[in-house]
Amino acid sequence: MTDQTNDDDWVLEKSGEVKPGSSLPGALHLDPDTHGPGDVPLGINRPVLITFDSFANGRGFSLARQLRERHGPSLRIVAQGHLLPDQARHAFQSGFDEILISDNALNAYGAHAWDTALQTAVGALYLGEVSGGGIWNRRHGHELT
Repeated sequence: MTDQTNDDDWVLEKSGEVKPGSSLPGALHLDPDTHGPGDVPLGINRPVLITFDSFANGRGFSLARQLRERHGPSLRIVAQGHLLPDQARHAFQSGFDEILISDNALNAYGAHAWDTALQTAVGALYLGEVSGGGIWNRRHGHELT
């Protein structure tokens, strides 16, 4: 486990906001091939980054779901590594709060692809445009307005 992020990383938040990756100081870095939900202590007060070594390896999604079930909404779970823009929705459905992408990944797939994927995921899942209220509200117990 490490606590490093790169200066060229960007955080795509569930709300559709984008922030520099440096906003994640002291994050706990997990590899889903070697770590499990028991490696994150209850009550941890720092973000947890789950690294995807390949866009075809879905273990990170499973680990996020297990962490969300174990820790509830207070744990900040961030995806990083080899993710495709089309996987943004599934990442948020699995329990991730944010997706950390590098400038290289942004350039490889194009800013427009990431923007579209993020806005689709936020609109469909969190704001409830197609899910009848949004999983963000249900996950965190917010009343619908």
